[in-house]
Amino acid sequence: MKGEAVVVVQDARNFQQMLNRLEQLKKELNQLKLKSLQQEIQKGIACYAAIASD
Repeated sequence: MKGEAVVVVQDARNFQQMLNRLEQLKKELNQLKLKSLQQEIQKGIACYAAIASD
């Protein structure tokens, strides 16, 4: 029984570490999406400015 409990605790720790890593990856992905969106908006603004100045 003692050996099984240790396995469960280790699995719980590993699972929590996996959840923490997943949360960090979600944050990183959201930052990348935001950066990409900001770049696309800037491109759109620049394109509109070029068209409007013609």
